Amino acid sequence: MPRTEKIARNLKRLADEAKDKQALLENHPEYFRLDHPDQAQIHQDCQSLHKKLSLFQEQDLKNALELLLTFYCKSGSIPYISGLHEILAPFFVLRFTTLKTVYGAFSAFIDKMMPRLFTKDSSISYSYKIFQRLLLYHDPLLSNTLQSTLPNNSSIIEKWFYTCMSACLDITQLLEFWEWCLNENNPMFPYYFAIALLMKNRDLLTKKHKKKINLEIHIADNDELTAIIDDAQALQSSTPKFFNRLIKKLTIQKELPSSLDAYSLENTQILPISAKEVRKPKPGFFVIDVRRHKYYEQGHFPQSYNLSVDLHISTAQRNYEVFFLDFPLITTTKTALLAILHLHQVHPKKSFYMRVL
Repeated sequence: MPRTEKIARNLKRLADEAKDKQALLENHPEYFRLDHPDQAQIHQDCQSLHKKLSLFQEQDLKNALELLLTFYCKSGSIPYISGLHEILAPFFVLRFTTLKTVYGAFSAFIDKMMPRLFTKDSSISYSYKIFQRLLLYHDPLLSNTLQSTLPNNSSIIEKWFYTCMSACLDITQLLEFWEWCLNENNPMFPYYFAIALLMKNRDLLTKKHKKKINLEIHIADNDELTAIIDDAQALQSSTPKFFNRLIKKLTIQKELPSSLDAYSLENTQILPISAKEVRKPKPGFFVIDVRRHKYYEQGHFPQSYNLSVDLHISTAQRNYEVFFLDFPLITTTKTALLAILHLHQVHPKKSFYMRVL
């Protein structure tokens, strides 16, 4: 049995704060009727879960799983997303004494880690785009490699996020990972963990002879898991704070994001950043001021270079054109528009991938 005691205490505490959700099980028996519009998919997922978790060889547990999933979706008037069963199942492994406690811990965990994912106004449409922007920022070469394999791998990565990484970790590793996220109160961490996991396997993923990339990545042991968590922490710390706040607005806070927040993610290939974060550029980075030259001349940050949006830049790399064409889309800030660009050379000649801070 994995180290469940500590995480059980954490989740028990969360469950205790969700007594109203536990009370729903007693007050709304009508939600237990197995007549959800997606009931066939719920049933199929529950019946096949034993292939991943041997505990669910028992038919009684499969039936209990289906009942709670049905109840959760019907009580929230939401569609079922295949993968939700992989979030609920570990709470049976924790050996809670009643279904009420299982349900309370499960629903409290979702409220804590994925508060807007399984709602009528789901944030799921933002998850993969956030992942793409972060990977492009932290590892442009790997991003370009994976982009060439899409849409083959997009569904796999999307499932990582709406199962809170359950889809790519075994049960022991998953409980360790969830424990860490809860202890740190860090619901955004799965994005950085996914990036760190891919970067850990970048040599395998970027081999030139590989025509098809397999994202069924496995972590060898807890030491490797800890190393990836450490790498993910470093990635999160080095990501612009402005973009971390944007992730929170789009996926964590219960209030719906503004149209401008959604636009910032949907229509740019770079990470939005505040002027405060570029006043002192890090070594190896420089500031690009994309205002028209006459405004640049009126005043600009030290160590900045002017690259006006009026310029027509063309290169052999199509993704360059996308980057430069997207710059005007973020010129709505009241302060001078700035972006830090780090050119990561990946070819001995004039071929570069662009990294944006």
